[in-house]
Amino acid sequence: MRCTISWLLTAACAVVVLPARAEAQLTACAVSGEYVLSATLGSAPGPGQVGGTFVFTPPASCDPGATGTVTIDVAIQSATGARRLYQSTDVYQVDDAVVTIGNGLIYAGTSGVVGSTATSLPIVGGGSLVLAGTLVKRTIDALGGPPGPTGPTGPAGAAGPTGPTGVAGAAGPTGADGAAGPTGPAGPTGAVGPTGIAGPTGPTGADGAAGPTGPTGLTGSAGAPGATGATGATGPTGPTGSGGSGLGAYASASNDSGSVIAVVLGGTSVPLPNSQLLQNVTVNGSNTIFTVPNTGAYRLNFCVRTTSDLLVSARLAINGTGSTPLSIVPNQSQSTFCRSGIVALTAGDTVELQLYNLLGAATLINPGGAELTIELLSP
Repeated sequence: MRCTISWLLTAACAVVVLPARAEAQLTACAVSGEYVLSATLGSAPGPGQVGGTFVFTPPASCDPGATGTVTIDVAIQSATGARRLYQSTDVYQVDDAVVTIGNGLIYAGTSGVVGSTATSLPIVGGGSLVLAGTLVKRTIDALGGPPGPTGPTGPAGAAGPTGPTGVAGAAGPTGADGAAGPTGPAGPTGAVGPTGIAGPTGPTGADGAAGPTGPTGLTGSAGAPGATGATGATGPTGPTGSGGSGLGAYASASNDSGSVIAVVLGGTSVPLPNSQLLQNVTVNGSNTIFTVPNTGAYRLNFCVRTTSDLLVSARLAINGTGSTPLSIVPNQSQSTFCRSGIVALTAGDTVELQLYNLLGAATLINPGGAELTIELLSP
């Protein structure tokens, strides 16, 4: 059996049913030659006018149970033009009043039986191809000439109703990070260290020349001071005083706007555009990636709070990779996700708050939906 299936049908074949008759038993030879289909289609992609041909070739023997072949070519006429609906070549079998083609495509009655040949097959429905119409045997006209050309196609039926909208596709990948924002202002200068130890005193300058001895009596006026001696060598620099108090690098930021986060399984960044306080730590333009300036031990803290319980995971990603000591993977739905830890970071490393292990939306509470703090403990 060979079938060519159009865009509508799956591989199915047809059944033509002839009602029981009181006459002699019909065989595969009862349906022979070309039959012209004129019908309407009640299922998708209809409704529409359907036409075509069924060419039956009976077997060499007309014994009961013998099988023949039928070639089917059917098209549908719609508002956009004609297109093939179904085309196949299949076996058929006649068991008394029932003509079976394949596996339940069409069911039809019979009328106009001449001798042992059915000339008209009215379709009664119930098959997988929902048609309403008739198959009529094509015959030579009274003058013995061939059939005339096919008449013009009738007007297109009204367009069917629009089908339902398909389901939404999966969320697209996260877009590339925007350009880094400008560097924040310099922090305040630390307190001045203590003054270094004073250098040694330089050597004493040479004495000036003695003035002439005055007459005895009143003491004469003092002579002019001698020239100033050369400046002594500069002493060594004292040790640097200790720096001012406070953290060398830190960051604090939050999300207080009730954002809706479209979470994907691999992870979606949580933006933190609110209440930003940054000391030597920078953040990108989308307020999702924070870059540390120095190598050292850092204390990292985060919290995420949603408006409803969700079976979603939360984590801090270091340089784009999730960190197990800074991850929360619950085994039941919840709405609050908080964790902290101390990790060693290298200058230029990035820190990013993410939600993951869910394909859906997470709505943050407003305010207090999410926050992140980064503190450099020691270089």
